[in-house]
Amino acid sequence: IETHAQFILKNSKALKSDPSLIVQELKRLIHLDLLQSEETLRAILKRIEEPNPMPKKISTLAVITRDRPLALDRCLKSYIENAVRFGKRYTIIVSDDSKTEENRSANNEILKKIASKHPDFEIRYIGYEEKTRYIQRIVEKSGLPNESIRFLLLPDPGVHPFSAGANRNAILLDSIGEHI
Repeated sequence: IETHAQFILKNSKALKSDPSLIVQELKRLIHLDLLQSEETLRAILKRIEEPNPMPKKISTLAVITRDRPLALDRCLKSYIENAVRFGKRYTIIVSDDSKTEENRSANNEILKKIASKHPDFEIRYIGYEEKTRYIQRIVEKSGLPNESIRFLLLPDPGVHPFSAGANRNAILLDSIGEHI
């Protein structure tokens, strides 16, 4: 700091002051983080010049559906076609809130057909039975009330007709650790 103070006095025509006052002011500026060392500035510039690391790749595609097997079929075929075209591969999770066993079965059949055509895509299904198993395991392991966990994964459609949140909860449980 003293060297910088001497340099300032020597090279400034306006300043004809006591060097200790300049040292004091430089220390104040350092304390306020307004003055940085050359080493710190070089480190900052190096970080700025380095390219940003690649963002994490999406590893999982989650789809929520309810009573629309044909729309699910079109949706998944479109996503997979696009992924194949651009050389992407990811896991697909379908959370199904269909009211009838007929629609749940139709959705499962669609997933099986797509999986057989595209074996390099992992396709997982979360329907009523899978959510029920999650509820049982969570209640068993945590001791939390069944009604509370059931509300989070399978709310009563008569009381809570909109269940997108419950489906997102099921997807999050199924995809722990994945980048969705």
